Amino acid sequence: MIFLPPKSSPPHVRWGILGTARISRRLVPAIHASRNGRVIAVASRVLERAQHFAQEFEIPHAYGSYEALLADSRVDAVYIPLPNHLHHPWTIRALAAGKHVLCEKPLALNSNEAKEMVAAARTYNRVLMEAVMYRFHPRIEESQRLIAAGVIGTPQVVRSTFTFRFYDPTDYRYNRKMGGGALLDVGVYCITAARMMLSGEPIFAAAHGVWDPATGVDVTEAVVLGFPEGRMATFVSSFMLEPHASIEVLGPKGRMLLEEPWVPGDQAWPIVIRRDGREEHISSPAADHYRLMVEHFGDAVLGRIPLQYPPEDAVATLQAVELIRKGMKDE
Repeated sequence: MIFLPPKSSPPHVRWGILGTARISRRLVPAIHASRNGRVIAVASRVLERAQHFAQEFEIPHAYGSYEALLADSRVDAVYIPLPNHLHHPWTIRALAAGKHVLCEKPLALNSNEAKEMVAAARTYNRVLMEAVMYRFHPRIEESQRLIAAGVIGTPQVVRSTFTFRFYDPTDYRYNRKMGGGALLDVGVYCITAARMMLSGEPIFAAAHGVWDPATGVDVTEAVVLGFPEGRMATFVSSFMLEPHASIEVLGPKGRMLLEEPWVPGDQAWPIVIRRDGREEHISSPAADHYRLMVEHFGDAVLGRIPLQYPPEDAVATLQAVELIRKGMKDE
């Protein structure tokens, strides 16, 4: 997808936030700290909630509806942190209102919805990107450079985990109609990592899942993905297990290990390379990958760079989700 910016672009992106979800509290400071963006408006279905949020984060404009924010001509781009089932309709409406959109993952509930969102971005000539923040961390980018340099040989297997303990039947993550479940919440991180590290798309999936009996959402899954030329990926994602996060890439010359790849926090985690019986720790700086993500998106909006991860990438992730669901009983 190619975005054609106006001949004269503003010096920075003026952001609006659709909703005061918990993740918004992470993104707003990242945008404020960015070199190319400012948050100028926030909306909530309850005006008082938007006003309190705006006061807390020094945002000049607060709205009591998402429609009102989209009607504000001062807003260039919006961040959509809404529950999963609302990503598609509000992204389409935002694009139609002339706004660029950074939408939380997963981009949509399924690949058909995501394709419609991509088509709308083309129609309205606006930038659309899925907010998968970990991919912009310098450690992830360095790991990709090391793989491209052949440090472990051509990757053959990727193993990853993203598990933690969480149970709240009132939360959207435990509502099937709202796109709940561990696969769409944390499993998509493992899917994007496998696709990125193996530079391809899965053609086969086998999986086993565990469902919450009260709500019917998947709370744990173990997945095997088959890729062309005999490559494969395995992962476990869960709401019910001891917290664990890792990516391990295995090649014929060695293996690479990334601990805490998704949310490394302020710690400077190394890249661990094991080969020929030796272990090497490659240092990587701590970084705010949320800020790096919004700066990248902002540069694309301003016409300075193409998106590193265009929205078609999110379509491919959801196609992998659908492949997994075919291989896993969900009733």
